[in-house]
Amino acid sequence: MSQQKQIWGKHHPTLSKDCSRVVVMCNVAEIMLHHCFDENCSTRDLEDDDRQGRMLVAFVQTDVRANTTANPVPAGVALTALEPSVSRVGASWLKSSGRVDLFRVECSQDAEPVDASIPHNESAATYEAFCEVPVPGALYSMTVTLVRSNVSASLSEIDLRALPRSVGSLVVYDYGTDSVELTWDLANQCEAEGCQIGVTCCVWDSYNISYSTSSGGSLRAVSAGRNDASKTVSGLIPGEEYYFSFVAISDKERSAPRNITQRTVPRSVESLVVYDYGTDSVELTWDLANQCEAEGCQIGVTCCVWDSYDISYSTSSGGSLRAVSAGQNDASKTVSGLIPGEEYYFSFVAISDEERSAPRNITQRTEPEAVVSFNIQEYTTSDVDLGWNMTAACNAGNCVWTGFSISFKADTTGYASTPTTVNHDRTHTVVDSLVPGEEYTFEIIVESYDEDSLPVTKVQRLAPTPVDSLTIQDYSTNHINLVWAMSSACDGGDCVWSQFIVSYTPNNPRYTGGTTTVSKTRRAIQFDSLMPGEEYIFEIAVVSGEERSVVKTIRQRTTPKPVESLTIQDYSTNYINLVWAMSSACDGGDCVWSQFIVSYTHNNPLYYGGTTTVSETERAIKFGSLIPGEVYRFEIAVGSGEERSVVKTITQRTAPESVVNFTVHDDYTTTQANIEWAVKGECEYGGCVWDRYLIAYSGSDTSGSESRGENEVTVTLDNLVPGDLYNFTITVFSVDQESWIEKTSQRMRPAEATGIVLSPDSRQITANWLRPDAGLVTDYLVSIRKTYSEDILDNQEVMGTTASFEGLAPGVSYTVRVCSRSVDQICMFGLLLATSTTEEPPSEPQEFMVGIASNTDVIVEFSPPAEPNGIIISYTIAYVGTLDGERDEGSSTVPANKQTESESGIYQTTISDLRSGYTYNFQVYASNSAGDGAAAGALEQQLEETRLLTDIDFCPDSTTVITCNNEESVTWETPTSLSSEAFLVSSHSSGDLFQLGTTNVFYSVKAEQSGNAEVCDFRITVQKADSCPVTPYLYIAILIASVTILVITFLLGILKIRHGKRATLSVDDRPASDQGNQRRSLDDANDGDTNDQQAIAMAQTYTTTVGDEEYADTIYNTSGSCTSLYQTIDESINYDTVA
Repeated sequence: MSQQKQIWGKHHPTLSKDCSRVVVMCNVAEIMLHHCFDENCSTRDLEDDDRQGRMLVAFVQTDVRANTTANPVPAGVALTALEPSVSRVGASWLKSSGRVDLFRVECSQDAEPVDASIPHNESAATYEAFCEVPVPGALYSMTVTLVRSNVSASLSEIDLRALPRSVGSLVVYDYGTDSVELTWDLANQCEAEGCQIGVTCCVWDSYNISYSTSSGGSLRAVSAGRNDASKTVSGLIPGEEYYFSFVAISDKERSAPRNITQRTVPRSVESLVVYDYGTDSVELTWDLANQCEAEGCQIGVTCCVWDSYDISYSTSSGGSLRAVSAGQNDASKTVSGLIPGEEYYFSFVAISDEERSAPRNITQRTEPEAVVSFNIQEYTTSDVDLGWNMTAACNAGNCVWTGFSISFKADTTGYASTPTTVNHDRTHTVVDSLVPGEEYTFEIIVESYDEDSLPVTKVQRLAPTPVDSLTIQDYSTNHINLVWAMSSACDGGDCVWSQFIVSYTPNNPRYTGGTTTVSKTRRAIQFDSLMPGEEYIFEIAVVSGEERSVVKTIRQRTTPKPVESLTIQDYSTNYINLVWAMSSACDGGDCVWSQFIVSYTHNNPLYYGGTTTVSETERAIKFGSLIPGEVYRFEIAVGSGEERSVVKTITQRTAPESVVNFTVHDDYTTTQANIEWAVKGECEYGGCVWDRYLIAYSGSDTSGSESRGENEVTVTLDNLVPGDLYNFTITVFSVDQESWIEKTSQRMRPAEATGIVLSPDSRQITANWLRPDAGLVTDYLVSIRKTYSEDILDNQEVMGTTASFEGLAPGVSYTVRVCSRSVDQICMFGLLLATSTTEEPPSEPQEFMVGIASNTDVIVEFSPPAEPNGIIISYTIAYVGTLDGERDEGSSTVPANKQTESESGIYQTTISDLRSGYTYNFQVYASNSAGDGAAAGALEQQLEETRLLTDIDFCPDSTTVITCNNEESVTWETPTSLSSEAFLVSSHSSGDLFQLGTTNVFYSVKAEQSGNAEVCDFRITVQKADSCPVTPYLYIAILIASVTILVITFLLGILKIRHGKRATLSVDDRPASDQGNQRRSLDDANDGDTNDQQAIAMAQTYTTTVGDEEYADTIYNTSGSCTSLYQTIDESINYDTVA
């Protein structure tokens, strides 16, 4: 049998893919025997095609006897075992030296020869025979018999073992850095089809696993027991690729190899460390050489294999997995592009081909990104607001940080703070409680868990504490003193500062300010040569290094310069004009002022003073609406802002207010004038000030003056010249001030004429009088009127002393007034003298009517005559009646008094006891002291003989009533008419008041057609009682009357005593009921008796003085018991009766 023997060198050869291999480990040398199982296998397939220049393999062919125990073949035939297979064994032999016809082949057991008879071929040098065997790995025998001429010449036999069956499911079950575990399953492979149950269908003794590295390492082998199903091959090189050849062994036969390749896991590095890291990178270092020097390895022999390194990494926050690689010879690797501040998990593996070592893990957080734009956002005396920003990448989420660590250190004291952590979402923080004025170095570090960024620093000096107070100590027109103080904390050493900077700025652009420094120990400074009235802004700042504190500011104006002069320009009752002047320097622009403040005060508590401002360009002011006569104190100060100059003062009293209504009262006389005036309206209630009045007068020959107090409004001037024209003036005084002069003038009344005498006849009166002894009289106004009338009948202006009035009515009382006049003086009073013209008989009565009251009575009505020509004494109605030649005549007299005259002026009387059936003629005439007047025309009336068909139902009886009064109400039952064709007329009504005496009452029933009347008459008599009780009311009335009489008498007596004149009272003996009817008659009777004539003849005229006035009174002296005074004043008559 021919085999190929391969001797290996140091390196591994590359084997043909069509060959199986079996590696046999020898003690001396490593030899690999390759058995080719197909005819295409040749030594060419074993050539070394390794690119690394591996050694060539030398092959030696040797003959190995397959079985040294086989039976010898017959002579001439030697059997040589051929390469077996799992299902066939065979042998070969050489051509026999003798002649042979054929070879007969036989196989033992259940084997079957492929060719049972092989013919001899002379040209063949070698013969082969095969047996098909049923059991792989079993031992079989082959017998070859030489047949020559159908005779077996010799017999040759050889034992042949079939190759064991190769495993079919060889797999790498597990492997590590230095071992590979192989597993297999042979039982199923050996259950040959058709084998009986329990019969072994394949035979093997053990397994042989040979392996070598692809890098040419030595061939090594391990064995496994027949019943093993796995085998771990240990002692391998980490990271090396191994070629495993697995054969089953039966005796010495080996199955076809089952090959598998597996690379061991490369060895992990042992010294993986983070050498360095930054914000976006981590540098890893390692040392593999020392780890791979296995104990017992020869120097220079590599004990572990790897191609490269793989570094994979991911973030703790779940970022995507990323990887980088490093070369075989690299000892470090920098992983870049990392997120600042992020924690990374690095997994480091060594790679051999596709095998990766066990990972070596390490964790490292990158350095956080430092802040950018670290700045001082704001700072004060004790705190700093630090601000910062992260990079744009960080703000976009490409950084990780957990917070900021901030610390600071003081420059002066060296104090270093404990770091303070600020939340990661903050971009600023305030550091407080710092020392004012101190310089601090602030440091900020970005933290990402336990990693810190590079520090960023900022130096800032805090603003020093400003001065605690800044005040103006004093100032004048050209200097200002400043003082200030630091806080108690600063004075106690809790502040840092080096000096003070004080500056001032004026408002006037013509001038500049200034700045000066003051040492830190000083607390005051004075600025001189300042402008008067200018406002200065002073600023003081505390300085520490380059920092200045908040400026403390104070404004102060220098005192303005006062006005140089202040005077009163003019004044009146309610205004005062002030004028003033500034100094020439100020007018030249060397002063500053904005206004003038002018104020005034006075003494009147009802009014306030006032203050007003005047623009800087003005130099005068007028104060109006002042109190007349009041003294005012004016003060003027120059104002510049809030500042006031020294006050300039002046005092002035306004002119007092003049009076109003300065007049001579209408009651002035010939020698006396009552002057009156009134204060102006605003002065009535304290609106003016005055203390006296001066009233002066001047006439043609006399002049003078009178002074009156502030509360007086009248003055009486006596001993003036009658008829003279006087000019009167009044001046109001308030201390030394005088009001405007008010003027009035008045001509005094002229003296009245004296000795007036009236000479009357029936239709004319002549008056004669004497001129007054003193004064001026230019003419006389002589007037006449009826005594009891207000109407002037005639006025005569007479230059002489005689006046005559004609065309008067007879028997009428006339009053003549003679009034002296002087120039334009109107006649106010004058002398009054009353007299009567002599009477003439009156004219006939008017409105004479006669009416039939009954068949025996008539009613006569008439009114007084149009020309009474005196005082009517009575009226006489004369009548003559005739019937059939018979006459009935008579008369009835009606007294001319108010009782017989109705309110309408109509007299009415009843003539009774006439004869019925007679025709009467009636006449009426009036009578006065001159005789009977003309009769009114005759009226004829015929009385009926028959009565009316209708009568009244009854006629009341006459009644007498006794009373204690002067009148009494009397009632009776009223009769009624019995005919519907007649109506009832009465003279009185039941319940009327009746005077003392007897009154006729009648009722008439008149028919509308006939006009006849039936008269029912009766009498009412009212008598005075002989004695009446006196009531308390009467006592009171008497008492009041008595007191009144006493008072009047007393006053008249005073008048007499004061003026030395007599007041003579006229006597009127008329009844009390007719005392008011003075215009109708002089007395009740006036019947021309002796008393009446004497009263007229004895009329005398006196001048009666009442108070300060003179009245011309007409006095009538009679012998009556009462005296009446009739006074006529200013063309009107007033009657005062004194009992």
